[in-house]
Amino acid sequence: MTSSAPDALPRPVPGPAWLQTLALVLAGAIILMIPALIHGRPFHFVDFNQYYLIGEAILEKLLGGAAAPDGPPAPSPDTPGQSPAPGNAGGDGYFSLIGAGRSPLYSVFGYVLASGLSMWLICLVQALLGAWLIVRALGLLGGLRRPGPVLASLAGLAALSPLGFHVNLLMPDVFAGYMVIAILLLAFAPRLSLPETLFLAALVSASAFLHKSMLVLALAALALMVLARFWRWSRPYLARLAPAWLLGALALSMTVQALYGFAAERLTGDPLRSPPYLMARIYDDGPGQRHLEQACRADPEAYALCAFSGFEYTTHNDLIWGSNLSAGTPSFISSPPDLRQAMLDEQGRFVLKSVTAYPLSQLLATTGNTIRQFFLVSIDEINYGAVLILQQYTADDPQALAHTPGFAHCLAEPDSCTEENAYNRAWNSLVTATALASLALLLCLLAVWTLFRITPSGASMASQDRYLCLAWTLLLILLANAFICGATSGVHARYQARLVWLVPLCLIVLQDPVRVLADRLQARYRRFA
Repeated sequence: MTSSAPDALPRPVPGPAWLQTLALVLAGAIILMIPALIHGRPFHFVDFNQYYLIGEAILEKLLGGAAAPDGPPAPSPDTPGQSPAPGNAGGDGYFSLIGAGRSPLYSVFGYVLASGLSMWLICLVQALLGAWLIVRALGLLGGLRRPGPVLASLAGLAALSPLGFHVNLLMPDVFAGYMVIAILLLAFAPRLSLPETLFLAALVSASAFLHKSMLVLALAALALMVLARFWRWSRPYLARLAPAWLLGALALSMTVQALYGFAAERLTGDPLRSPPYLMARIYDDGPGQRHLEQACRADPEAYALCAFSGFEYTTHNDLIWGSNLSAGTPSFISSPPDLRQAMLDEQGRFVLKSVTAYPLSQLLATTGNTIRQFFLVSIDEINYGAVLILQQYTADDPQALAHTPGFAHCLAEPDSCTEENAYNRAWNSLVTATALASLALLLCLLAVWTLFRITPSGASMASQDRYLCLAWTLLLILLANAFICGATSGVHARYQARLVWLVPLCLIVLQDPVRVLADRLQARYRRFA
């Protein structure tokens, strides 16, 4: 691809006054909340109960109340299924194991709003932030400022993409998409003001603190930016200070995370530790299971994990959370504390030896997981909501569900309610089809655009290279997310759906360069016809 002097983005029409921008954001937030309003309540996922309980425990510690609970009523797997009873949760250290994967920021935020004010405020805050980011992205990256098209874009994203679900989901997943928008704005938006730059950097830092997968994704984006600075073609289109802003944001996030871990250990007497997700992933992929069986036959003391050898696990969640109790298999979370600690200590050694023993098998499994995760973009979690939590996870304690709007009749008669209905099924099908179509369109567009650009005729598209660089950056971030989540944790729809709504947003931003590309291709076809 030939390099050319960078052309600035076409100057958009004069921006609206701050009052009009505020009105757009408020109207957009209401539009984004419509799916949950139709549903009658915010969308739940099993893990929100854990965020709620951790937020409660943090405030009790800070305010001098009761000690943090050592065993919340029920652990929750990533994929719903029967959860172990509270008595089997493992006792000592359970709270620290769960707390390592549950951001204190979102825990306190969710607990305070849900228990003290209204769960709807959680959706409203997420919707306001999403509406502002989308309005700014459309204006700064696409030059789209007129209220009608902006609100139509928001309505389309709410109804036809996973955003309408995730913005109303009581989980921090939507902040992964918000973080990526902030990164793209820092990298490609012209004329960002200092207050906006500081706010976007703070949003990246806070989002990276919400979940480890978001931190790793932001680090991958930082690596892309650094590489882009060394590539002559992309260098002119990347904001010069963008890598520095992103590096500072991530350094702050990791510092706060370290301080939180230190404070949590001092307060609870137990270090924060995540369950051995990577061990379970390698085991479920096949190489881990084969290596374990071989090693344990030779030496039953080779690993603490030998206690799990010979049992059949349906998924990696079975090994971690004991999702399939009917099989009578042991699980990490129901094991004694000393066994859990031994498994955590040996995770690195087990993973390394399993991968080196069967490298090709692991490579194929990892590639397959990444591909499946990349195209798994549904909102199936809409069926794993409050009713399922009440019936299978909370035992006799409704926890956060006691504060769920319009849920009192289900609390009184759990068997009379169900999460599945015609609305959920139809919306899930529509969103999934639209998300896959938009993803396929982006892939085809990038292929055609890139191939045309590297031809001699493609020099006429040099003025649109900033947009091409933006689109490739988004695609690489989507691929990085699929690898981070699918290949190192587990393949779940919400991991990719939390980002795939950025694809139709990107296509809206690209509408002008796509018209230019279409005109160039049409002219070329006529010339050779």
